[in-house]
Amino acid sequence: FYEILLKQWLLTGKTESRYQRMFAAAAAAIKRHLVHFSRPSGQVYIAEMQEDGTPFHKMDHLVCFAGGMFMLAAQEWPESRPKWEGLA
Repeated sequence: FYEILLKQWLLTGKTESRYQRMFAAAAAAIKRHLVHFSRPSGQVYIAEMQEDGTPFHKMDHLVCFAGGMFMLAAQEWPESRPKWEGLA
């Protein structure tokens, strides 16, 4: 769902700011709760969240598209580039 918010904002010619705000909130929550670093290599991965709200340290196969989504956000939303580019 969250990746559609970014695409919807872009498809509306960046005129529907609600999609931008919703994407920013969803992406910030992903960054805050689901982004982890493997040990000892320090590779970034996005974990799944269990029903009780704790992370399950397994990366779902569809998460492979998240890097592209974050890079697209960084490219199309320059003032937020530092926020998203590091996750790409």
